Amino acid sequence: MEKLDKTIRTRIAPSPTGDPHVGTLRTALFNYFVAKQGGGNFALRVEDTDKTREVPGSLEKIYESLEWIGVFPDEGMKYGGDFGPYLQSKRLDLYQRYANDLLEKGYAYYCFCTPQRLTNLREEQEKNHLPPRYDSHCLKLDKDEAASRAKNEQYVIRLKVPEDEVIKFNDAIKGEIEINSNEVDDQVLMKSDGYPTYHLAVVIDDHLMKISHVIRGEEWISSTPKHILLYRYFGWDLPVFAHLPLILNTDRSKLAKRHNNTSVLYYKVEQGYHPGAMCHFMMFMGWTPKEVKECYMLSDFAKDFSLDRVGASPAIFDIAKLNSLSHLYFVSEDIEKLTQDFIDWISDSRHKKSNVEKEFMKLKNETPQLCKAMLEVVRSRCNTLLEMSVGIEKFFNLIPKLVLDDLTLDTKINIANAIHSIEVINSAIAKMDVTRLPENSAARISWLTDYFRSKQPAHLSGRDYLHPTRVAITGERVSMNMFEYLSVFLLKKDGKKEIISRLSDAKKLLENN
Repeated sequence: MEKLDKTIRTRIAPSPTGDPHVGTLRTALFNYFVAKQGGGNFALRVEDTDKTREVPGSLEKIYESLEWIGVFPDEGMKYGGDFGPYLQSKRLDLYQRYANDLLEKGYAYYCFCTPQRLTNLREEQEKNHLPPRYDSHCLKLDKDEAASRAKNEQYVIRLKVPEDEVIKFNDAIKGEIEINSNEVDDQVLMKSDGYPTYHLAVVIDDHLMKISHVIRGEEWISSTPKHILLYRYFGWDLPVFAHLPLILNTDRSKLAKRHNNTSVLYYKVEQGYHPGAMCHFMMFMGWTPKEVKECYMLSDFAKDFSLDRVGASPAIFDIAKLNSLSHLYFVSEDIEKLTQDFIDWISDSRHKKSNVEKEFMKLKNETPQLCKAMLEVVRSRCNTLLEMSVGIEKFFNLIPKLVLDDLTLDTKINIANAIHSIEVINSAIAKMDVTRLPENSAARISWLTDYFRSKQPAHLSGRDYLHPTRVAITGERVSMNMFEYLSVFLLKKDGKKEIISRLSDAKKLLENN
């Protein structure tokens, strides 16, 4: 048998049939870090042999989803490499040659069964509660007769599966697995259109590309015996097989869009989750490190990851956990980078911009400090860039008059105390030189807090002093911290003037009540 190169080589081989699935992203990450930890290469190979399901633009989306979280394959159509072509439709002659080799050695056979016969066979099996599988009808044909018919008739090539043989393999995650060959179908290897099926192509490609570890989803376990037979028939060494646990919803149902969106680009483009959080979240879909960290760099995963700490039990896709992680990563991020990330997200041509986002883009060059200040305040309450976009709206919108009228109906407000507190704060803002406010948001919030606390009349409680002013300024009975709000608003052009105007209007409403 041919021996595998000892170099660690892993791959993913998605099909360009739509938006990349989160399960594909998880598989890619595990393959990537096995390769990086072993000093090897990670390849991206595209399985495009099912032309009926191919969706234009899917390949570019696969690249985008990986690169979003910082995973750049070492090899692939876009990345180069020594084992190409990395697109299966460019390797058809190879598959045909190896299929012919199997035919010659008696490990595969021509099948001339019509679609109608196969449909009738399945219906009969269902009626008798038998598992659906081919009945080896064409295996009984004389080899020379079949070869002669193949010159003029439409056919497929099927794998010859031995009868009643226990096929064993050791899975790096699941342990030893045994499957009886009687449960294995005579798989179609070459379709009538001359394209290979996944099963033939994946074995040939993995061998020729010297893939050392085949790391894929648990749903491929039942297909592994077919692949093992092909490795045996070709006289090739087996790679290491590792089948990742299923990903389930929190109710333990199969991951489906009706519970959680399964498209990676939904989380990137539509919602704007933090890519580091998405990587962290997906890595913990089955893997447990020896020591859990709050945040991870890619280099941390490359150092800490090992297949022996991947569990066999299903992993749970808990969106609440992803939200929590994304929040943590965003509040930990440098504000300059967060601002640029937010601008890049808004600038994506697929993103339908709101009026607030358009206003933000106008400000980004004129008053970059204001843009950073908005994000620094709202990120403490947000999990995604979309939520931050909604959060900054309050810094652009004028207060509806109806909300101001509600000042007089707020039972928490003592009218006389409210008038006095608004007068004190309005006077303090009027005397303030906003050009001397600290540039750093945290320092500015701290300075404003101390400044207004120092003006608080002794006879007024904190509620009586600050609550009416917060309602008057923000237009909301329940809102963000007033000092946070002011730390941003006072940076706006004419922001001080507008705040004074709001407070003056509120005072008049209270006096006329």
